[in-house]
Amino acid sequence: MNAGRGWHLINGQRERLQPGDLWFIRPEDVHQLVPVGTESLAITNIAFPAEVLEWLRERYFAGEARWFWLPTAARGTLQVDAVRLHALNAAADKLAVDPRDRLHFEHFLLGVFAELGGPAVELELKRAPDWLREACRRICEPEPLREGVTAFFRLAGRSPEHVARVVRATLGITPSEYVNRRRIAQAAFQLRMTARPVTEIAFDVGYENLSHFFHVFRRLNGTSPGGYRASPSAI
Repeated sequence: MNAGRGWHLINGQRERLQPGDLWFIRPEDVHQLVPVGTESLAITNIAFPAEVLEWLRERYFAGEARWFWLPTAARGTLQVDAVRLHALNAAADKLAVDPRDRLHFEHFLLGVFAELGGPAVELELKRAPDWLREACRRICEPEPLREGVTAFFRLAGRSPEHVARVVRATLGITPSEYVNRRRIAQAAFQLRMTARPVTEIAFDVGYENLSHFFHVFRRLNGTSPGGYRASPSAI
């Protein structure tokens, strides 16, 4: 879900909707999206034949119970952060103009599964005050992410000195390092999910100095952006 507020009615249960919600709906599910008041809901819906899913499960996820294959009682809404939501939407936009064949769709779907099944990119924020959690959430949005640490301080609504003290005490890193990690996470996602040029991705996440982008990317991922995109784990 991209925007709006409301409720998701699914299999007799009611869940509150919020941006970043992701659902895995099966053919037997009965569900409905209900907006609150006059608000509109903005969602991205991708439908595909069930046999594609079963083939992928047999090939890559045999014996696993995740995503579509969880028991009904165990399934719920998956919340993705703003970086992943932005990249998923970009990948879905690309899918919309790609050839309508199984190759391109499976490439898209496996990219989604690879990202959701990998290690979480979010730092531990459970001990953080509400204002810091909100700033960490908002900095993942495209415009603040490009602006960088200045936007992070503004979103926190505290002095840079106070923000730096709390971030270091809570997360063990500086605000600049946190923003760098979020930027590189977004760049890595785009490298996996799109065919955009590396230079364009670097500028998109806020790096005007390409040498600095390559240095930070290699430090956090152990390889260059080109090497990361070419590696089997990035397919």
